[in-house]
Amino acid sequence: VRRRGPPPRPAAMAPGTTCLESVPEMLRVGDAGRRGRGVFAARDIEEGTLLFTELPLVAMQHRANAESVRVCAVCFRHLGGLRAQILRLLGPDAEGVDVPEVLPYEAEGFRACPEPVPCRQACGEAFCSEACEARAWEGWHELLCPAAAGGSREQEAFEAHAAGTNEAFLMAARACALACQAYSRNGGDWAAAWAPLAHFERPLWWEAVSLAGQGGERGRAQMRAVLEESWGLLRALILARRPALASSPLLADTGGKAAATAGPAAGSAEGPALYAALMGAFERNNMSVAVSSPVEDYFLHVDALEEGDAKEAAQAVTGPVLDALGERYCLPAEGAGLFPLQALLNHSCEANASFIKRDEDVDGRVVLTAKRFVPHGEELVHSYIDEGYPLRDRLEMLEDYGFVCDCALCDRERREEGGAGPSAGGAGGSQAQH
Repeated sequence: VRRRGPPPRPAAMAPGTTCLESVPEMLRVGDAGRRGRGVFAARDIEEGTLLFTELPLVAMQHRANAESVRVCAVCFRHLGGLRAQILRLLGPDAEGVDVPEVLPYEAEGFRACPEPVPCRQACGEAFCSEACEARAWEGWHELLCPAAAGGSREQEAFEAHAAGTNEAFLMAARACALACQAYSRNGGDWAAAWAPLAHFERPLWWEAVSLAGQGGERGRAQMRAVLEESWGLLRALILARRPALASSPLLADTGGKAAATAGPAAGSAEGPALYAALMGAFERNNMSVAVSSPVEDYFLHVDALEEGDAKEAAQAVTGPVLDALGERYCLPAEGAGLFPLQALLNHSCEANASFIKRDEDVDGRVVLTAKRFVPHGEELVHSYIDEGYPLRDRLEMLEDYGFVCDCALCDRERREEGGAGPSAGGAGGSQAQH
């Protein structure tokens, strides 16, 4: 969702920091009772106030989306000029389509995007700047770069397995590499290396997913088997490039088996159990990343031109290109990411805050805005789902989050239906423990 004109935003929190290092002064993180931790107003907050922006700790563009849209692998900014972006959207259909080097009104209507900065190993990954390239290399890419020395066979095996099972394993690999890189640099302090990931709610992966109607225990056993395979392949890949990381708890040789259950914090987990907890964190805490298309903005600019000869001349050039693109002209960059502070926000079907991007938010950050006046001390909550659905539909949508909502709206609707259900005053919604 996009809108114009909220107040100036605070600086975005940098990737790689823990959320508690970057909480804006108007907010505080505190105890939300049985919901675990939450984010609270540290002063009165007016409607429309921009509460925070946050870049992801780790994120990944969906592979299918990356075939058509090229963005920075760190911050999701679109890359390249208008013509290059159109040709990528067209893909094989570009043959026979006349896309001029410079299109009419391009200077006025196209949001300028940086040219791709290649990975230092020329693996094909691209970035918007030298700074993002360095951040990726130091954070996760050095261990996962396809062009890095050693491990090419192991990398192919890991990526093929993820492509055939669950794409989230690819993002999990980035998070694992992030922790392993920190562990290598800090002299072997795993607690410090894992700290940016440690505060996420982390049930084991198969405990974080509702398997109703999908085989129950058999489904969980299948998930465990797939995860253990993925962990073994990722372990082989990382150790092929840095054998010393065998001493890290994440890559510890535990016989390749993940326990069926673990404590909610998985504080003592090792090997595939720690990997399972990380995948559980993705299941419960990941947020969609979407960045609107500069190509769409350009065509909308041309369409909004004043009627007349100039517009007709422009559309004589752009019309065939737009026809060839079809619905692809508005395809955004899409992926998923982990945002530490965002993940602490609990749910309510009557939210007092929402994630709304403005026109100038052209990267993968999340932007939280107050929907109404929020008094000092009130917990900030947003809706994990579309609030417009009926009660029963909302409850079903929330099953994968591991709780039954007891917000004021749900309690009112339960009473109106004459049904019994959870009630804890309904003030703050709910969420499984952080």
